[in-house]
Amino acid sequence: MTMISKERLLLDEIATIETPTFKTAIAPIVDIYNSHEPEYSINRFLQHVSTEKEVRDASTESETLEESFKAETLLRRDVYKTIRAVYDNEEEMDGLSDENKRLVQQMELEYRRKGAALSEDEFNELTKLNLKLEELEVSFQRNIDSRDEKTMFTRGELEEKAKLLGYETHAEYALEPHMAKTPQAAYDMLAELRKNLTELGSKELEQLEQLKRSDMHAVGKIYEGFFEWDRSFYANKLSNQNFSTSNLRCYFSLPQVIRNMFELYQTLFGVTIVEMENPRVWHEDVEMYELWEADKETFVGHFYTDFFHRPGKSRISVHNIRSGYNDETRQYPVCAIVACFAKPEPNTPVLLHHTEVEMLMGELGRVFQNMLCKTKLAKFHGCKALEQDFVETPIQILKDF
Repeated sequence: MTMISKERLLLDEIATIETPTFKTAIAPIVDIYNSHEPEYSINRFLQHVSTEKEVRDASTESETLEESFKAETLLRRDVYKTIRAVYDNEEEMDGLSDENKRLVQQMELEYRRKGAALSEDEFNELTKLNLKLEELEVSFQRNIDSRDEKTMFTRGELEEKAKLLGYETHAEYALEPHMAKTPQAAYDMLAELRKNLTELGSKELEQLEQLKRSDMHAVGKIYEGFFEWDRSFYANKLSNQNFSTSNLRCYFSLPQVIRNMFELYQTLFGVTIVEMENPRVWHEDVEMYELWEADKETFVGHFYTDFFHRPGKSRISVHNIRSGYNDETRQYPVCAIVACFAKPEPNTPVLLHHTEVEMLMGELGRVFQNMLCKTKLAKFHGCKALEQDFVETPIQILKDF
């Protein structure tokens, strides 16, 4: 029986529980997720690193099946009814640990936002709206690719969906699972940013406009204004003009950058990184490391580095291969950092641009976020417990500071 079949069967059973509790209804979902999560993760990972196209294609197909099943699951109103019964049981919820309570709250929210709390008629109406919006999304992407057509839709279509789900506006629906929570909180933050940044932004805009004026004058054209599509080009030009980093590459050979970053993170987090000799890996370029507490007595987990380009390989990214969590025993995390740097040639080291050094610093930070996280639930491992608009914050801090 496949993992999806086992999970579907479990959900069928949970949907029939008359008096559900965390132990009888939620814990079995946790157990099967913890059990299956490593297999799902490996299946997803292979599309990014395998040297065989057939394996990459199979990995992509496997992920599609997994995502399709997840979408199907969140539409099950019978399962939502069971989860909601636990969620509404104040005595039950008060007796849960913070992590288990957050799990129930998150599950209830995920199902409800997909429409599982609606009546049958409302659910059917939502399904029609979702199909229409999906068609518009496909049409939008096709038009972006072809650049010769347009598709019109109104805010009302988004508002209709939001109101059907019990929200006043689409903005209220969209912001609920994020840190801002409400449109007003978002407006307040933007107003504060505008107050603090308007003067600086105006000065920078004057510099960008001057660069464009100079370019137009150089080619004998009339300056007709500064537009949104000009911003990225001239911001980059201004940055290179004021803070050129092209002459720094000679200081950023990849092996030295990695060595220094490892030393920094070892000091920062109080850990020890040990390179493994002759590890079993998916490619000869891959290196494997163990991570220990600084005393070298407490094992933390292990991670892989796969830095060099090869056909079919993904861009720089970090992949969770196995979540770390505390069940009856500690399950140790495994993750990999993947990149596509040019492979070194004899007497030609790999030299990184300053932006690549920054990116690598951030992605290695994500590795340590995955490795050092300690949760009871695999579902909350690493950045998976974070609100979507906070996910990048720890990495951004590590990259910038």
